[in-house]
Amino acid sequence: MFSRYKAPARLRAALEQIEAFQLVLTSRGFVTLIALLLLLAGPVWKDADIVAAVVCLSLLTLALSILAITTWKGLQLRRDLGVNLSLPDRNASLVPNHGDLVSGTAVRIFIRLSRLVLPPFFVLELRLYFRHGRVATSFHRITTSLKHGGTTFEDIIFPHRGNWSLARISAGLSDQFGLTKFNWKLDERLSDHSLNIKPPHLSFDSLPVVSSCQRDGDSLSDIVEPQGDPFDLKPYHPSDGMRKILWKLYAKSGTLISRHAERSMTPEGQVIIFALAGPEDDRVCGACIAYARKLKELGLELIFNCEGNADSERFAHTPEAVEELLVESVWETLAPEPTAVKHQLMALIERSTAIFRSGRISKIIIFASPARLSNPILSQALIDGFKALDERQIKPVLFSVLDHSSSEQRAAHTDSSVRHALGTMALRSLVYESSLPKRVVSDPAFMRSCAQHGWEVISC
Repeated sequence: MFSRYKAPARLRAALEQIEAFQLVLTSRGFVTLIALLLLLAGPVWKDADIVAAVVCLSLLTLALSILAITTWKGLQLRRDLGVNLSLPDRNASLVPNHGDLVSGTAVRIFIRLSRLVLPPFFVLELRLYFRHGRVATSFHRITTSLKHGGTTFEDIIFPHRGNWSLARISAGLSDQFGLTKFNWKLDERLSDHSLNIKPPHLSFDSLPVVSSCQRDGDSLSDIVEPQGDPFDLKPYHPSDGMRKILWKLYAKSGTLISRHAERSMTPEGQVIIFALAGPEDDRVCGACIAYARKLKELGLELIFNCEGNADSERFAHTPEAVEELLVESVWETLAPEPTAVKHQLMALIERSTAIFRSGRISKIIIFASPARLSNPILSQALIDGFKALDERQIKPVLFSVLDHSSSEQRAAHTDSSVRHALGTMALRSLVYESSLPKRVVSDPAFMRSCAQHGWEVISC
């Protein structure tokens, strides 16, 4: 018979500290043994109380018998017990609904046990432990013998993306009176058990495509409606200027005709993206992956880097590589260094400059969440990085990815708070319309700095 229960937070912390020791006598058993010895040395020995002697010796014999059985059976199970794990495929496809393991959703793990014989009134407990912690797992209690083996399972919800490696399986044999317990670890053959948890798959079709690199002759002054080369013709208007008039055509027809820029549906060129994605920013990662897929469909070249990528020579160019880089770099963001943001941005620009030799880099996209930007240290580091980009005539475009599942965050990011922080004049020029609900960065000081320097902010 299998049963599972979640241990309280304080109890879990205490159990994790003592489970490293192979304790046979629990605190309850120790107190019981001391009480029986005092009873034996007191009324039984001094007063020759027959009833007390019978009770004391009977309980002492029972306690020592339970201790002996726990020690003997625990050593036997540690030697003979076989435990096999069945984990989902960690090499799932990038395409949604094809077996991906996604953070925030339940992942079922099966635990198969070999033949097991338990004495009466004894319980075997099993528990999974992952290498990086931060995952709440259950105790699996086996209370009966399994003559032909058995299988139990556990649905684990991983809090964020990452390659979660199984560290060990903790096992413990105890009596149901709580007097004795024999602990050991099943950490053999577990080094190859890991789960590749990916960020959730999201859709951000309303986000505009921002080209980072421009060639001579291209005009991409408008982010919503970019313009191309001046090849189209239209009737002359005084605002067009004298240089755009086609004088040869005027000599033949007598009508003033001028050139104007043709409209391009999507900007041509390359896109540079940097993501501020910590462990709690899986939605930001989903937005980056969705945006990378959109760029691939349009045939645009991509250079991507993210926070936590320690390899200065490694960058992602495809949606698959973007997802892989975001998953592998998550553990480096557990202790982030906000001051390194500026250096990472400049390294990405240097790398992009070497690749995009045929064009001039004019813009870079930064994905971030309002929760991260509300950190004053990180916000200031990001402002310093943006100023360094301005010195190189590169404009940052910030995509603020909000968590729409939080009603409190939705209430905090309203149009009135934006107007209060930026003013109505800066609002229209910096925060662009979207089919999604309007959201902005929560830090008014950071938004005010963006308005002063003309940095573009797009909420999604």
